[in-house]
Order: sequence, then C-alpha cells, then structure tokens
Amino acid sequence: MKYATASSLTDKILSISLRYLWVVVAIQLALLTFLSLFIFNIYPLTKYQLYYLKNQNKYQDILIVQDLSNEAPDVFYKSIIAKYIIARESVYPESFEDDWKPSTFVQAFSSKVIYTEFSSSEIFNKVKNRRIDFIWIRSVKIKSVSKISSEGLWEINGEFIDTNKITEAVYTLPFKIQITLNFREQEIVKYNRKLDNPAGLFIDSYRKIVYPSYLERSR
Repeated sequence: MKYATASSLTDKILSISLRYLWVVVAIQLALLTFLSLFIFNIYPLTKYQLYYLKNQNKYQDILIVQDLSNEAPDVFYKSIIAKYIIARESVYPESFEDDWKPSTFVQAFSSKVIYTEFSSSEIFNKVKNRRIDFIWIRSVKIKSVSKISSEGLWEINGEFIDTNKITEAVYTLPFKIQITLNFREQEIVKYNRKLDNPAGLFIDSYRKIVYPSYLERSR
C-alpha cells in the first residue's frame, strides 16, 4: 500500500514537471522567435548593397550606398541600360576595340537582330575601318533612365558631348532613346569559363526618338 502511494506521488510530480517543462520550452521558443524578428528587422540581411556602381558617363563612376527594396531589380536594370547606351553611343578611336566588336559589351547585351542592325550601320563600319579622322570625339552623359511600360520598355534621356580636338569647341546635344530590355536564361558553365553576359539581360529593340547626328569628317 505504501508502495502504491509513493508510485502515485512520483507519477504526479513527473506529470507536473513535464507540464511546466513544456511551458518553459514554449516561452523560450517565443522569446527566440521575437528576438530573431527584432534582430532581422534592425539588420535585415538584404537591405543594403554597400557598394553600387552607377554609370553616368564613360569616364566617371559614382559610388553610392543604395537602399535595396522591391525596386532593387530596377536599380540593376538601370545600371545595365546606362552602361549599354554609353558603350554604344560613345565615338572615339578605340570604340570598336573596346565596346563594339564581337564578344565585347555591346554585342553581349544585344539581341542578334539589334547587333546585326548596329554592325551594319554607317558609323559602325567607318569606325571599324578607320574611315573617320576622329577630329570630333563623342562622349555620353546619362541624365535619366525611366521604365515606361511593364513590358520592358525603357526611356533614356541624356546628352551627347561632341568635342573638337583641334579647336576644342564643345557641343552639348540632348538625346532621347527608347529600348526594350528582355531576358534569356544563360547556360551553365564550368567555373573556369566566364560568361560575357552572366545576367542574361539583352536589348531587344532600340529606337532613336531624339538623336543628333555625330559630327564626323569621313576619309
């Protein structure tokens, strides 16, 4: 009889202990969850991109701290678009070698149709074949890159800065270009092979709305 009483008492104590143990565990889990939410709210893992390079012209990069949000992809797209316009529209002796020839930036970020159109243009072939004296050098300044359609249509406003190397005359000419930005999945490559366009973004249309002609002198 005494044994039965002791056993019942032990079971009762064990039951109470387990009940309080679950309460303690539940409180600990609640505190851990609250603490995690509190920490991630103050220091979110993807809130800041500390080093974001913004292209405004070919010779000047602006280093800014960019707050990432739901618009973060657009920030990246704007950077790619600005760099593309600068690379394609700058005209100087090394344009072809630096940016225009196959496997360089303009070709990597253009659809086949767009690059074929560009490589068939008069200015492309004159620069490629050195049939320009390059007395006039054209640089590009981007003023705004704006998304104007959910279908990937973007508008770029900026200035062409044409400088005469002999007289040092400078003409600042506003331009407006509309492009369509598209995406294609990139192939998977081995670690020792580098993709020219790892993002898979490319220009699918290129429309010159306001476009001052390059002040050239052909040979």
